[in-house]
Amino acid sequence: MTVPVALLLAAGCAPDNNENSDVSREVTTMTDQSTDIWQLVNDIASQAPLSTDKINSLFQVQLSGTGRQSTGPATVDGVTVAEVGTVTRPDGEWVFSYFDIAPSPCIGLDELKSHYSDVALTDVPRGHSPEEQYVWTSQQPWGALNFGFRERDYCLVGVSLHTEGDWTNTPIPTN
Repeated sequence: MTVPVALLLAAGCAPDNNENSDVSREVTTMTDQSTDIWQLVNDIASQAPLSTDKINSLFQVQLSGTGRQSTGPATVDGVTVAEVGTVTRPDGEWVFSYFDIAPSPCIGLDELKSHYSDVALTDVPRGHSPEEQYVWTSQQPWGALNFGFRERDYCLVGVSLHTEGDWTNTPIPTN
């Protein structure tokens, strides 16, 4: 069985200071499919810093040139990725890559923390759309690994990777 997967473009935003914020809500649904997603995340992160050639090889897609590029869907080791994208500078240097995942089956924050215990909340919804996301970030030697959770049900919907210095990940207090 395949799991639809989609990638995330995360934008910075101000912290949510509301005491009743949904930030603390955690949803956990363990499935065999989610294990495949974590293997995919680990495989991609192990290749960082990425390049267009590495993205093409990992996802079996045909991106070329520089700037922002995306394509999809793609299937990697039984996991269907709805969209995969990357951003490179004019000189070809990698800056950012992402892939989107469907929120079903729901992969919650507890499951993320079981794989990346160092994640910190770095972005919250601003109230502009029901599709906005909470972003949790794991700092890596090459930059940041970001996980986007849809606001309405707190299910994982996207993963992005950024080079160090191209993404400011300031943890937001959750107390």
